[in-house]
Amino acid sequence: MIHTARQAQSDQDPQCRKISSSDLICWSMYSAGHSTIVDIAEPHHDQNRFESVLGAFFLLVFGLAIAVPRYLHGPIFGDEGFLASGADRVLLGELPNRDFVSLQPPFSFYAVAFVFKFVEPSLAVLRGLGLVLQEAVLLSTYFFATRLTRPFAAALGVAPLAITGMALQKFVPYAVWFGLFWAMLAAGLLLGAVEKRSSRWAVGSAIATAATLLSRHDQGFYLCIAIGSFAVARWFLCPAERPALLCLARVWLACLAAASCLPIFSWVITGSLPAVMDQLILFPLTRYAETSAIPWPEMGHADKWLPNSLYYLPAVAIAGSLISLAYQLLRAKSRDSVRVAALIFAAALCALFYAQVFARTDLFHLVITLPPCYVLMSLGIGGLDKQCLKSFPGAAPRVAVWATMTLTIAFTCKMLAPHFINELPSDARPLELDRGGVWLSEFDAQRFERAARFIDKRVPKDGSILALPYEPIFYFLSERRNPSRWLYLWPGDQTPADHDALIRAAQADPPAIVILDQPEKLRQSAPAILEYVENEFEAVASVRSTVYFVRRSP
Repeated sequence: MIHTARQAQSDQDPQCRKISSSDLICWSMYSAGHSTIVDIAEPHHDQNRFESVLGAFFLLVFGLAIAVPRYLHGPIFGDEGFLASGADRVLLGELPNRDFVSLQPPFSFYAVAFVFKFVEPSLAVLRGLGLVLQEAVLLSTYFFATRLTRPFAAALGVAPLAITGMALQKFVPYAVWFGLFWAMLAAGLLLGAVEKRSSRWAVGSAIATAATLLSRHDQGFYLCIAIGSFAVARWFLCPAERPALLCLARVWLACLAAASCLPIFSWVITGSLPAVMDQLILFPLTRYAETSAIPWPEMGHADKWLPNSLYYLPAVAIAGSLISLAYQLLRAKSRDSVRVAALIFAAALCALFYAQVFARTDLFHLVITLPPCYVLMSLGIGGLDKQCLKSFPGAAPRVAVWATMTLTIAFTCKMLAPHFINELPSDARPLELDRGGVWLSEFDAQRFERAARFIDKRVPKDGSILALPYEPIFYFLSERRNPSRWLYLWPGDQTPADHDALIRAAQADPPAIVILDQPEKLRQSAPAILEYVENEFEAVASVRSTVYFVRRSP
């Protein structure tokens, strides 16, 4: 039936007859943009387009319903302050990695700086960008899934991402979410390029891959490996397509190289390349695992088993994909090689992204590995629907299956929501600072407002402060300069030489105020810095674990 459907479309479609006489004769003539890779001989293209739009609309509305009531709620001031302060430094002409230390490529800093430049620098604007980014990640993941299965199945499988995604991270647009957006978009464009035999889609995929590398280099590396596995699988499983596949591969590689040359060239001419290599390549391979590893979580009490079970969800999805692959490969006579190659690609991407959670095993780092897993879930839902269609041709069984799956996904989202969406404190109010706008508890709001007034009285606008070990939010909210290259200190990440360099920078550009969180911990991890602060500054106030120091009088 599959071959008959392909032949019928090839005979009827003038475009197909034209392509079949060209150099692309090796391609399957049935696709031509009329169906997805998996859904062969599905309804008319216009119906698929309507389903695609309806699925995208559902995800947009569902994502906004989750995000809008709470995207301004709650603090996450360590990493959020790092991103906001880094964007501030970019607006002042500084370069990421060269002028301030970052373990991430520069894309997120420039994206946030661009928004700050044309709107205003504030945490509310930062979270607004995060709201847009969450919708973009939902849609790009959905787009990738629709290249593999029906739109309704894709929308249903991707829907939990609205709960177990940026909501846990308060919708802050971290670099990893930019990377996920570009990676999912690149994957979908790649499958579209092969399906449609389109060099323009291949160019788009290559540019999106380069953007992934510039957002999160590790995600870009995993994406490239998965694309390589797809190319190898397609090469061996579809011998007739090799000439056209080779042509698309050349286009993709050429565009990826061209898109990557500009940042590499800029790093070379600005002298940033050594710092980039040290922070993005050497450090993750040598010290990150030793300083940031967390034990694998146990299932724990009844209130922990559900979120902790998500650590195993990608493994289950990958295992299911392997079983499906084995079944497909063993059925040589009826095997759909196109579908097998696409499934290998999706499973490889899921497995490679899943590897990230083994470096740092907590929910914050788990949620960034799940989007490819949801794509595999979508594929499984679509496969179940197709199997139901074969076994029970009537409409009633299909409606029952879809209703059951929808209710199951909805119930799972409801159960997961309390673990990923924190409720706002009853006394919450907006942070009343020029760069505020987010809603905090009364205590946290007063803490930052009083700190800002304290800094305004003692530090001139062009003066500097020092906030350690990981308090960069004070630089951003107070609009004061950081005298050093370091926006954070983490036990084991910096060497004694780094500590000495920070002290020298502070002595060259003396801060008027030093803010230390849990100073006694610094005595163990950075004793030279604490000694410098205690010798030249005196403590004048403390709020919980945070101590404020001012320079000693001569």
